[in-house]
Amino acid sequence: MHRFVVLPLVILLAAPAAWAKDPSPAEALRMRLEASRKDDDAAEWIVALKELASTYARATKKERPKLMREAGRAFEGGSVVVKQTALKAILDTEDGDVAWKEALRRVFPKVEAETPGTWDVEVLKAVYVLRPDGAIDPLLKLMKKAKSPQLAAGGLRVLGAYERSKKRVYVLKELAEIVVANAPGRSRKGSRGSDRFWAMATQLEATLNELTGQSFKLKDWGPVWKENKKHPERLFKNPLPKS
Repeated sequence: MHRFVVLPLVILLAAPAAWAKDPSPAEALRMRLEASRKDDDAAEWIVALKELASTYARATKKERPKLMREAGRAFEGGSVVVKQTALKAILDTEDGDVAWKEALRRVFPKVEAETPGTWDVEVLKAVYVLRPDGAIDPLLKLMKKAKSPQLAAGGLRVLGAYERSKKRVYVLKELAEIVVANAPGRSRKGSRGSDRFWAMATQLEATLNELTGQSFKLKDWGPVWKENKKHPERLFKNPLPKS
């Protein structure tokens, strides 16, 4: 004869909670960041942000975007100190592609801005350090179309950091063609494009040389590009690092 054990109802109801797994360290930190943001608890927010890099390093590939996205939300409403802490924490992850997609692209300088804000400068500095490929086209757009000359020059400055990027030939082509288009006798004096070019001429020379490892004068970049246009990799002093 079989005997049946009848469990108390209270145990049966409590069982699912008892069996639930604790959140992973990455999810636990994401939840702390979210709670700090919603409570506007700057002190706890800063403490949690300072744990981002170490926790991020141990997080799974699936967890990382969610954690980075929540860290980046500090840019939307946090105090200056919270924002600065978040930016440093994101830089410390050294994951440029995820940082760009989940955080930095949302606060990237706008081409419509008349003057750069302090935060615009800090974001451009962060992009320079992390060098995410996703930022290349926005940087080129900023350089070509920004109303603010300082932001245009800032975007151009950052492009010099892409020497080790697989898209460096694309960046070089975009910049070298600007030099060719504005060579003496080709650009229309007083045109908006020409004026922008000459306003950024010194920075353009510096960026081209930083990007390639060369030391050409700006006036030489046009002829050099035409000579090597079919084999642009020759213009880079250092080979791409092996991935």
